[in-house]
Amino acid sequence: MSTINNGHRKPKRNITYILGPTQLHKGHFLGVISLQFNEATNTLYSGGRDGVVSTWNSHEDFDQNILGSGSKEDDYSNLNDFNTINEYVKSNYDNENELLFLEKQIRKGLNFYQPRFGNYSIDKNVQLHSDWINDIKLLNDNKSLVSCSSDLSIKLWDSTSTNEISTIGHHTDYVKCLAYNRMNPHQIISGGLDKTINLWDLNEKKSIYTLTDPNNERGSIYALSSINSMIASGGPEQKIKVFDTRLGGQKPIKTLLGHQGNIRSVILKNDYLLSGSADSTIRLWCLRTNRLLRTFDMHDSSIWCLECPENENNNSDMFNVFYSGDKNGLIIKTDLKNTNYGSNTADDSMITSKLNDNLGISTIIASDELSANDNDPRVSKNTTSAPSNGVLSLAFGDNSIWSSSAAITSSATINTNNSFIRRWGVPNSNKLLAYQSIKLAKNISLLNQDTNDNTNSVASSLNENQVSASGVSLKTNNLQHDDLYDLISHLSNDTSNYDLSTQLDDALSARGNSPNTIQNTQIDETVDNDDFEMFSSPFLSTSGGPCLEFISAVPLYDDDDNQAEPTDEEDFKIEIVHDLTQPNRIKSIPINDHPLQIINGQNGLIKHRLLNNRRIVVTMDTAGTIQLWDLIKCCVSETIDMEDLITNNINDEKLELQFDEVINNYQTNETLPMWCKVETKAGKLFITMDESTFSNTEIYLDQFLKFFPELETEYKSKTADDAAFEILKESTRVNLGRLVLKNLLSKFIKLEVIDDEIYREKKITELGGVPGKALLSKLASSTNIHSVVGSTTTGSTTPSAANSKQAVEEPKKEAGSLANTTSMEHQKPARPSPIGKKSSEELLAGSSSSLTTKKKFKLFGRKSSLSTSVTSSAGKNSAMTRPTANSGGSGTSVSGGSGGSDDSTGKNGIHSNNGNIGLSIEDSTAAVIQSLRQKYNTYPATKLQETELKIDNLESPFINLKNEKDILIIVNEIQSDGGKIELFHNKIFEYLSKEDKDNTSLRFFEKILPKWIGEAVLLNKYPEIQYNKINFVIDQYKNENPSTPQVPEMPPITKTSNRLNAASVLRIKKILNFIIDRFDYKPPEANETGFKPEEFIELLCQDQVLPLDMTLGTVKARIWKKNSDVVLYYRRKV
Repeated sequence: MSTINNGHRKPKRNITYILGPTQLHKGHFLGVISLQFNEATNTLYSGGRDGVVSTWNSHEDFDQNILGSGSKEDDYSNLNDFNTINEYVKSNYDNENELLFLEKQIRKGLNFYQPRFGNYSIDKNVQLHSDWINDIKLLNDNKSLVSCSSDLSIKLWDSTSTNEISTIGHHTDYVKCLAYNRMNPHQIISGGLDKTINLWDLNEKKSIYTLTDPNNERGSIYALSSINSMIASGGPEQKIKVFDTRLGGQKPIKTLLGHQGNIRSVILKNDYLLSGSADSTIRLWCLRTNRLLRTFDMHDSSIWCLECPENENNNSDMFNVFYSGDKNGLIIKTDLKNTNYGSNTADDSMITSKLNDNLGISTIIASDELSANDNDPRVSKNTTSAPSNGVLSLAFGDNSIWSSSAAITSSATINTNNSFIRRWGVPNSNKLLAYQSIKLAKNISLLNQDTNDNTNSVASSLNENQVSASGVSLKTNNLQHDDLYDLISHLSNDTSNYDLSTQLDDALSARGNSPNTIQNTQIDETVDNDDFEMFSSPFLSTSGGPCLEFISAVPLYDDDDNQAEPTDEEDFKIEIVHDLTQPNRIKSIPINDHPLQIINGQNGLIKHRLLNNRRIVVTMDTAGTIQLWDLIKCCVSETIDMEDLITNNINDEKLELQFDEVINNYQTNETLPMWCKVETKAGKLFITMDESTFSNTEIYLDQFLKFFPELETEYKSKTADDAAFEILKESTRVNLGRLVLKNLLSKFIKLEVIDDEIYREKKITELGGVPGKALLSKLASSTNIHSVVGSTTTGSTTPSAANSKQAVEEPKKEAGSLANTTSMEHQKPARPSPIGKKSSEELLAGSSSSLTTKKKFKLFGRKSSLSTSVTSSAGKNSAMTRPTANSGGSGTSVSGGSGGSDDSTGKNGIHSNNGNIGLSIEDSTAAVIQSLRQKYNTYPATKLQETELKIDNLESPFINLKNEKDILIIVNEIQSDGGKIELFHNKIFEYLSKEDKDNTSLRFFEKILPKWIGEAVLLNKYPEIQYNKINFVIDQYKNENPSTPQVPEMPPITKTSNRLNAASVLRIKKILNFIIDRFDYKPPEANETGFKPEEFIELLCQDQVLPLDMTLGTVKARIWKKNSDVVLYYRRKV
């Protein structure tokens, strides 16, 4: 089990926000992996690849005409277990009238179990996880649900009453499966790819028993089941291991060998175990004897899931009925009610096994792929089926079998099938079981027909043991050795050295005979298939291939070799086969023509590419739809017209080309550092920011306002005139990471501003001062974060145009000396603020910034000046102290578990509980708030009138986010092994809007939110940005092409060095200003009034004229494309 504080290094935290489709009421994205059904409330539960658990209910009666009502007298519904079938065989073994009636009823076809309710619709949705939900289990009398996920967590959801969600615990790798033991209702078992099985106490939310095999390369856990104190597991090791928790230890008490592929599903009962494997077989094991009882070989592909319903008269100790689903979409019902594995003594085990192998009915319920027999020339090969999604889960409920599947998530495959949940009718095969048992009993009795001496003894044994006559378990405790020898002697003339197993196989091959007529027919393999009719059948032999006992009454083809179309009356009619039939004359088809209901899902994102502007992400979903997502506005900015893809039936290769073409059309030339990590997961975009990189990316204000023109008026109001505004746009840079953080957490910031004001008002009152009640009232009633921030941000000085101009032009006067050059990027014009006493220069950065400290730095300089660095806009004195990682338990430990003041769960599926995870206060935003309060405690009443919060600044303004209420926020803690533990996972707007008198939600979120985020959004402190330095050479352009227009040359640069270096963010326009001061003499234009270098000079690199707004970093990365110094040429504009 992974724990949070498991080392000496403090774990770091980061924050993730999720973008993607938000209409959960329309169904799952990408698919459904796990299903559960609550019979008490007729509720279907689904866990999807989108991390969502949904509940489905019906409020309408089922239309009985859909499946046909049938006749209650001919469905033999009373034959619902082995005992009743055995009694039926005893009573009717020689009753010819009953047998004729039974055959007549079989020929009518099978009846279906009638569901009670009609179409199910979605009832609830809850976003439990941030990655695939791999398994769900109902527990606590179906009142609660436990889920496990690839996000490493196990969660508990009270789905019926409080809607509370809590985290039980975590693994260190994907959690793949769960097991619930009703004998231990307060425990859940989980297994995953970390090769660990954990037994969890649901009340304590901790692991109380752990099984792990870390050195086993194939020790991952794919399947679990539990009963009493036993746990059975399976995985890629191809072994089934059975553990007893009472014994403790790490070694299994039993290991079952035999499968040749990954074991994907196991179901454990008291004495028996059923397993499904990638080797396409299902195996039934006896745990008392450790013996393989039977191998079911009906499938042709990997078994993905098994379902053994506890209803449908299923004996809790036996596998009377089970359902299986495979990779190709095949769903099979296997009915074993006429078999009995109770006799497992050494004397009769072989005979019992042989008899049981010939019993049971397997019926194809549904299939995604029912391709025609490749050897049958009559079947058209023109129709191709869509790729199968496979059957990921099965659940029996409301007399139906429910199946789930997933979208095909290949990055270059269009998914046209979003029917993630399907409901299928279930046939009643009781009368086939009865017929089969009587037939087998008669076939065995025929073994004694021609004997003289031993007929009575053997027949007596068979009649006395009617269990054998029913074909379930031939008990031989009354058979002496001579009797058994005589039984076998009828199968072969040579009894000197007989093989009992082979002879029984031969004897039981007479199953194709009718109970009333025994016919010896042989298959003529030399006869061409074209000379025979082709038949269909939904029934399979449990040992593989089509069933040779029952087929459809209607041939597949008529006399003209055309496919026959059965009438409604013939749809379900069955023909009993009296002659052995060639298997290749029978085509397997499902008994359901179509599902009773299809529940469709939605397309999810499967592919993305972040463009060079570090703002737009191009995505593709499972339907091939391409969209552009804006990471700043948190919404889709454009959807590409895909009509041509649909009409042209685009293939995988063309789809890839289309995606790349869209990227090329929208790609930009910027070269910007990364401020976030973008992933496609669970059908959505996950954008993660961490402390070391979130503030890396800045863009100039003029670029920013192109994306947000609605903010231009607000920025313009900060300057005195248009000239100052133009200067502001070219000198101010907007930090993308800080911008996103502030706006994602705007609800949190508002609450903190209000909380801060309330605290200061309280302290002022305690000190005998007069609090600002009017302001407090405004804060409490405000719903606009801008008005709240405006009310608490101080400053009143209004700069003049002259002062603004001087702030920009002053460095230019000293430009002759690079050592004294001041950055125009950080020497920003002053701006006004509505209220308060702080200077406009302080307000520009929202805190004590580089404007007040007057710290200068060099944007460019001589090559020897490589050690010069750019200061943070937070300034030297307020530079952020990066929170160090801590995995120890120092500081106050907080639990997000239920109960106590830190319980953060509540209505509407809100959850941030973390089981036994300890949270360190010292590295959280709570420490930032605590530090502020301690500072306030030392202030006099007059000083408390002003807040220490630094919210408003030009570098990260507030914007209006679309779908703000739907954005999910995740706070992760990074473990020493690189794994992530979710500390918080919720819609932040909804979570902080909860009604709680003590601000419980806010207090908990403060402890969850890392310190570096609190300092960034509340104090405007952030890590120092280390810009890359780029070396470049400036030289005069020489026009050596006589065919191009000749223009007067610009002055040379010979008196000073032309080999320089500068920050990568420096724009070409700023370099032009510098070049003017480096000329040996000034050009005539420099003496003109209002001279602007960009109007007369242009720079070139690799013979390309450089745009004025291009940065030096972009020039090197996109144009120069070499590791050597960049060479820039200047010339007079043509």
